[in-house]
Amino acid sequence: MTHYLPFCPQYIKTYKTAPYESITVSKWNSQMRFSIAAEHLATGDQCLFLPSTGKKSITILIQIEFNNQKLTERDLQSIRMQLGGKKDFWESMYFKTHIDITKEKDIIMLLECRLWTQSRINVLLESERFEGCNVAESTKINYIEELVVNVSFNSTNPLEKEMDSLRSHLREYMSSLILSQLEFRFPLVFSRVARKRVIEQENSFLVISHAIKGDPSLILKFIRLVHNDQTSLSIFQILSSSKFRVTFEII
Repeated sequence: MTHYLPFCPQYIKTYKTAPYESITVSKWNSQMRFSIAAEHLATGDQCLFLPSTGKKSITILIQIEFNNQKLTERDLQSIRMQLGGKKDFWESMYFKTHIDITKEKDIIMLLECRLWTQSRINVLLESERFEGCNVAESTKINYIEELVVNVSFNSTNPLEKEMDSLRSHLREYMSSLILSQLEFRFPLVFSRVARKRVIEQENSFLVISHAIKGDPSLILKFIRLVHNDQTSLSIFQILSSSKFRVTFEII
């Protein structure tokens, strides 16, 4: 039983020849922490993942080293200001963001979810209780508390000459992580399309459930359909429609 789901390590490399020659390589390790321990996290169609109810925000903790040294307060503030200036991406997914620097010299981003309010989660929990009484294998709900991203940069140049490379690596890795992992595994939290569908259709879910069953027991099934529908993924939207526009300007 574990509270953690690690992602595979990733490496990014840049080689520059102007205005000076340099090679910068970064190694990335990330893991997700959940409220409820389980044997197999983020697997199976019967699992739904939502933002934590115990905390008001999901924490994204970014731990950065450059040439085996933690970043200075000045460098961290520079990255913090740039992250703070790119809120449109998170706001498009109904998150309010707050970014700060910890005493350990890490960057912390708090994502306050404006979609999964306590009242909406209570409706799901009520539906879960009804479903659990009527089916052999009921839906399991778990809650995302924290994403920890650890990165180590090694470069032939000092950081003051490679800040652009650091930002570029951070943007590339976070975009890749969201597209290839977080959207696939946790669409109700990290898919813009899936979250929008919940908002647009939730009233219909409630009406239909009460019309058919006389109770909210079907709501969880409807939400599970949204969760399992891979047409909500950015990859699908990009490949299937030239009109779909998504930006990952996280920094």
